[in-house]
Amino acid sequence: MALFGEKTKLHFSDDGTAYVEVAGVYSISGADSSVAEVERTPLGADRKQFRPSCQVESGTVDFSFYYDPSDVTHLAIRGQLSTTPSIKFWKIEYSDSTTHAFEAFPTSIKMSGAELETEVSCEVSLRVTGEITETVA
Repeated sequence: MALFGEKTKLHFSDDGTAYVEVAGVYSISGADSSVAEVERTPLGADRKQFRPSCQVESGTVDFSFYYDPSDVTHLAIRGQLSTTPSIKFWKIEYSDSTTHAFEAFPTSIKMSGAELETEVSCEVSLRVTGEITETVA
């Protein structure tokens, strides 16, 4: 069965046990991995040669939420870049309870939407460190 975006939730935790849901999330992208290509072409070769890197890069996860300055979770996320960012535990939970869990730290937080007939939102980019663990419901 396919996963659906509706009813997806994003959670984070300081210690990996007590997760808190991030309210107002309307977009999540990422939780993907890639492998770099390493060139290994000998000088006398007519064509370039490559091999896959021995290390997988887990990339980034980006998410956006409607900002509420009275929400302590929103303040904690925004506060991550006003101090030294720290690695937190994150979990994306889909509507069927399948999850993607990972450790990450924010690399950028951007506020937008301060204009007529819009809601102010935050766009956050997280750098994933380590493996993204999928748990299928």
